[in-house]
Amino acid sequence: MDHDRSSGEGVGPQEYTLIKMRVQELHGKLASLAPKVVFLIAATLRPETMYGQTNCWLGPDLNYIAVEAKNGNVYVCTKRAARNMVYQGMLRVENKVLPIVEMKGYELMGTKLTAPLTSYKTIYTLPMMTVKEDKGTGVVTSVPSDAPDDFAALIDLKNKPALREKYGITEEMVNVEPVPIIDVPEFGTLISAPSVCQMMGIKSQNDKEKLVEAKEKVYLRGFYEGTLIIGEFKGKKVQEIKKAIQEKLVKAGEAELYQEPEKQIISRSGDECVVALCDQWYLDYGESEWRKQIEQSLSDLDTYHGEVRRNFEATIDWLKGHTCARTYGLGTRLPWDEKWVIESLSDSTIYMAYYTFNLRASGKDLVPNHLTYYLYNHTAIWPTQKEMWPTGIRANGHLLLNSEKMSKSTGIFLTLTDTLDKYGADGMRLALANAGDSIEDANFETQVADSGVLRLWTFVELAKELMIEKDTMRSGPNTVNDKMFIAEMNLMIRETEEHYKTLMFKESLRTGFFEYSNLFHQYHLSLTKASEYLAEASHCFRLRLKSHMTSGKGKKGETPTAPQPPSHGIVWVAKTFPKWQSIILTTMHDIYKKNKSLPDNKELSKALGSAPSLKKYMKKVMPFVQAVRERMDKFGESALKDTIEFDERSILEENMDYLQATLDLEGIELKWTEECENERTQEEVVPGEPYLTFFNATCLQLELINPQPHTGLFQAILPVYENNNLAAILNRLKRCERSVKPSMKITFHRFKDPVLGPRVIPTMADILQGTEQISEDAFFSLKGDSIHYTSNGSMTYLGTKILYLVQ
Repeated sequence: MDHDRSSGEGVGPQEYTLIKMRVQELHGKLASLAPKVVFLIAATLRPETMYGQTNCWLGPDLNYIAVEAKNGNVYVCTKRAARNMVYQGMLRVENKVLPIVEMKGYELMGTKLTAPLTSYKTIYTLPMMTVKEDKGTGVVTSVPSDAPDDFAALIDLKNKPALREKYGITEEMVNVEPVPIIDVPEFGTLISAPSVCQMMGIKSQNDKEKLVEAKEKVYLRGFYEGTLIIGEFKGKKVQEIKKAIQEKLVKAGEAELYQEPEKQIISRSGDECVVALCDQWYLDYGESEWRKQIEQSLSDLDTYHGEVRRNFEATIDWLKGHTCARTYGLGTRLPWDEKWVIESLSDSTIYMAYYTFNLRASGKDLVPNHLTYYLYNHTAIWPTQKEMWPTGIRANGHLLLNSEKMSKSTGIFLTLTDTLDKYGADGMRLALANAGDSIEDANFETQVADSGVLRLWTFVELAKELMIEKDTMRSGPNTVNDKMFIAEMNLMIRETEEHYKTLMFKESLRTGFFEYSNLFHQYHLSLTKASEYLAEASHCFRLRLKSHMTSGKGKKGETPTAPQPPSHGIVWVAKTFPKWQSIILTTMHDIYKKNKSLPDNKELSKALGSAPSLKKYMKKVMPFVQAVRERMDKFGESALKDTIEFDERSILEENMDYLQATLDLEGIELKWTEECENERTQEEVVPGEPYLTFFNATCLQLELINPQPHTGLFQAILPVYENNNLAAILNRLKRCERSVKPSMKITFHRFKDPVLGPRVIPTMADILQGTEQISEDAFFSLKGDSIHYTSNGSMTYLGTKILYLVQ
């Protein structure tokens, strides 16, 4: 039962054909078995290839045992294989492995065997280092004409006398040649494995990667496309006669059917599981009428993910009889045979029908078993009452912690209590929602939980500030930007509602929190072509600033000097495209409108090469064409127009505060490219793609002091540039002092005596003693090494320190 396994859920039994190779002469440890008939038994998936056996492989260092078969003969195999056989009724004693003799593989080397179907009357046991104890019986048939591994191992033994001598193998024992048995397209009637090994340059068993590739080629082509060229089934397709040859061997007593798990299965008690043949009750899943009902149930079922539906469909395709009872444990007694208890996955699938709910949430690993049984059993109990059938199943993956599987043994886990204590309920919900929506494993990231707590706190603080500023906000009719903002918010609300309906919580978080929050920060940007332009321009400006601040390579042995952060910038804006670029854009646009797409660059080159006015620019033409193609990926057909649909200079002017803030610059000038002395700037800057250059302006330092007690504000030293106004000083202060909030009202005060005033000890009774407020229309100028300010047409020396108060 799947739920009794600690590993290997979903793994089923694999059927093998046990080939019985009779020992001709009992020597060594096998001598004690006389006069019994002894067989080395090999597990194979390809009984049709037994016509090509040339020898038998054993692992020289593996442990083998001899056990008595049910008919009195003796089988030699690994203990693991015998453990499977003993539970399948193949050995004399059931449920217990009783070895008669134990031996190492090297003690059996050179044993003479008689094998079924092969043209060799005698084959020998030979050493192969790659024989595994955890798969099959540890005894391997060798068919070098069809198996690249067998061919490579046989060649090694032929070419290495020292290896033969180590295991007592004579030259006569390896004096065999591969037997052609299958005609494979591409390889013809030649021997497939040797041909492929020669083609791929495989020299020995050590070419492991090549051998894996060769095996895939030969086995797949041989089984699905090959034709048998030997024996009574000669001329028939291999995949058609596999079962017939298996039955022939079993009927002749030369083989038996044997099963073992496809992969290792470990029970919850820590034991390795086997395939057992025993009495059992089955639920006949897959029965035609019952299957029609479940297919109808599935068609009406909301699975939320297409992948979950496909998994159900695949399970219904392969699911047939299912064991539904066991003789131990808790559970409901089987009504007609009370020594049996209904196993848990079959016993817990119909009680949900008694509760009024529309959704079953469960793990994706239960789709191939429990959840499919759940659908089957509801249709069986209520075949005509569809209202009792399940209406929705939401399957999810497992939960990882920081991309690692949670496990108490490794210490990688979080309890609900610890998570709530650390992140709070909202922070935990945010991180869980962000972990993932699909049936892939969700990933709870502690970093996301940490940042989520901060995001939520910031969001709440923003809401508080907006409520404080509500009375000062603009009123009146909505502007175009207001209407677009409202429309975008409503769209996010609708999308979020749909995501919640389909249980897409990560998508709900994206649209209902992250993108919804971002809309506020984009409020002042028009959601038109102009806003896209501003976003792209500011992005390019930030990249330009990053490049500007990257240190160049210093001289050998010297550390490069970090560039000084710029204080100001100039944005160069082009009124028009250069004439040659306008010609290219017009030509490309005409072609696009005619064909609804652009041809390849070769065709465009022909069309543009015929324009006489482009002759002198031909080296620049195709690079420009490629650049336009890349812009089309972002902007579509509008990238082909030689004009833009908005006044970019006006947009930049209106958003100058935003640009200065995002670039952390004190000032930005706007200029036309025709004013620039740099020819490259004039040539390369085009409409819609402004260019930014940087410089450092002259400034003097001004000390701003907050004399108010208990504000947490003290002093700030800020640069003052020529013609700065009071608003510029205020913005600079807000960037420097994060505690100065947008909602605060700030006033600035100068000392009446700029020299002695800052030296007077202030009194708490009158913190503004000896000062006067600076009027809001004041602007500052630099005279040598001193700062002056002008107000009402009068210029006054400011000094090096002023006061500021917050309200």
